[in-house]
Amino acid sequence: MIPNATLWTLQDGAQATGAGTPAVVADAATLVIQTHGTWSATLAFEASVDGSTWQGVQVINLETGQIMRTTADKSIFCANVAGMRLFRARITSYSSGAVYATAMATTAPNTYGHTACQYLYTGSDWQMWRTNSRTNLLSSMARTASVDSAEQQNHNYRGLVATLHVSALSGTPSITLKVQFEDSASGEWVTLLEGAAVTATGTYNYVVYPGAGTTALHDITAVAPYPLPNRWRIRVEHANADSITYSVGAQLQN
Repeated sequence: MIPNATLWTLQDGAQATGAGTPAVVADAATLVIQTHGTWSATLAFEASVDGSTWQGVQVINLETGQIMRTTADKSIFCANVAGMRLFRARITSYSSGAVYATAMATTAPNTYGHTACQYLYTGSDWQMWRTNSRTNLLSSMARTASVDSAEQQNHNYRGLVATLHVSALSGTPSITLKVQFEDSASGEWVTLLEGAAVTATGTYNYVVYPGAGTTALHDITAVAPYPLPNRWRIRVEHANADSITYSVGAQLQN
């Protein structure tokens, strides 16, 4: 069995086209490749099952998230090699310099989203798998009219906790926070959660999460038991033009 991590030199200062030295990946699941040095050339990523027939395979550029079979870049790439026997970075065209390519094989499983490569396919490109995070959607300031946060892209989060913090008011303002998603066909915004009207200073928390139920407990203001869609935003609607100062942040949850 291959050790948990094994280092291979695929190209070692090559100065011409050629196959280089293949990595033996029969017992590996993931291969991370780094191309480095000062050179101008094109490398093709290829794999073999029978040990003699080679086919081009897709890898992910971990700097850009792009999926590719060839490269002229000095970068780091990730490949799923489960079930393969050999892997190589063949120089298909060469102009100048000494070409280096090094690879690390590991038995850590790779599903492009959970372990070694930690990327997910969106339908058009690969995006990094994200852990729980937080973001500032609307900075604290006095407002007198309805406002929408910037459109947000949900990469792999299941839900969120949005926090509305009201710090000052003048007159009798009334605002309502909504969590909305964009309909991909019409472009219209659909409301997932709508809280009750807020008319006083304080902190108000809103949960959107699948299976969360609909009962708000403790410091939670409102709950919606739905998953968070791909395109979403926060909308705060004002019932009148009286000034109210508030901010909105969000905790994104897997």
